[in-house]
Amino acid sequence: GGAVSMWINPITGGSSFIDLIGKDGTTVSERSWRIVGLVAASVPANSLQFFYKWAVTEGDWRTSANSVVASTWTHWCITYNAASSLNVPIIYRNGISLTLTTNAVPTGVDTNDAADPFEIGRVAQTFTREQVSIEDVRAYTRILTNAEVTVLAGGYRGPMGGEVLWVQAHGPDGNLTTGTANVFDLSGNGNHGTPQGGSSYVASFAPRLGRFKVG
Repeated sequence: GGAVSMWINPITGGSSFIDLIGKDGTTVSERSWRIVGLVAASVPANSLQFFYKWAVTEGDWRTSANSVVASTWTHWCITYNAASSLNVPIIYRNGISLTLTTNAVPTGVDTNDAADPFEIGRVAQTFTREQVSIEDVRAYTRILTNAEVTVLAGGYRGPMGGEVLWVQAHGPDGNLTTGTANVFDLSGNGNHGTPQGGSSYVASFAPRLGRFKVG
């Protein structure tokens, strides 16, 4: 299993998708998992969506309408165990687990995503880019406990333990590098962020973490 933790501050308007984070390339074959914010034009409106690719049918789970609030910093954490297609993710908002709607039940077998790019703020395929600030992104290859999620949602900025990726847009150790807009992996695993679309393009949206390819 694994987990992703992040703070987001979305801005309304534009298309119905705000790509936040995932291993999600430019083609469907590269898409293994992704977390997407859905704005007013979507169903449910203003919700969070988690996709996970299985060999036959991709799993698709969504939070309730209006669980994503514009112009407000909110902590989100998603945990998922792909050991069985019957498993359902847990999505926390500000430390509280939310009721999910299963939009598609996964079928087939789990897919190997080792070669897929890990990106933050990546806009997949033909989706129009939305402005959204993303901060303090952490990825784990273990399931975070409810207590750990509560600590992160409370604003804790230190190491939780077991991070395989940990990037921040600002702070003494997470500043965007002057002239390059690179971000450094604070986990110690060397998964530094490289700007996609040009460093000046990315730096103009600081502290928005996107679009970055990490690893």
